[in-house]
Amino acid sequence: MRSRIPFSPRNWKRKNFDDSYNPIRSLAENETDHDLQKTPQQILCDVHEEVLEVLPYWDKIREGKRLNHAERFNCYSALINSQKRMASLQTKNAINSGRIAFWAMIFAFIALIFSGASLYIQIYNHKDSEHAEPHQSVTNFGKQREHLPAEKDSLKHLAPPE
Repeated sequence: MRSRIPFSPRNWKRKNFDDSYNPIRSLAENETDHDLQKTPQQILCDVHEEVLEVLPYWDKIREGKRLNHAERFNCYSALINSQKRMASLQTKNAINSGRIAFWAMIFAFIALIFSGASLYIQIYNHKDSEHAEPHQSVTNFGKQREHLPAEKDSLKHLAPPE
């Protein structure tokens, strides 16, 4: 038994630029709804299915024999339908790319906020270190510690000349 994707309500609205009624328009909207509910694998399977409809005529085409009108029509309609499915697949990819771009922008904004907060904390700690005595230094958290005597000797080359 084939499993079906449950019908979901339409979450898009078509913009009509002309007021004339076109019965094909509602059919196209329903096809769009159905294709948007499919996974990319299902759409690709539809493409293969519609292209393979040309196979009964492939031997005639390869031998250079002419196809009659009905056979040509079947070949052309199969190829046109496969193009339609490929357009559906590209649309699904564009929708997913838009979602990914939106979330990437949100995460970049969050990273910018954290970078700004980190920079502010570093500047704030640097201002605290300016008030420390020469034999003391400020750790990352703003706490002062005294240097060991060995450290004082190793830091003499950093002192300004007297």
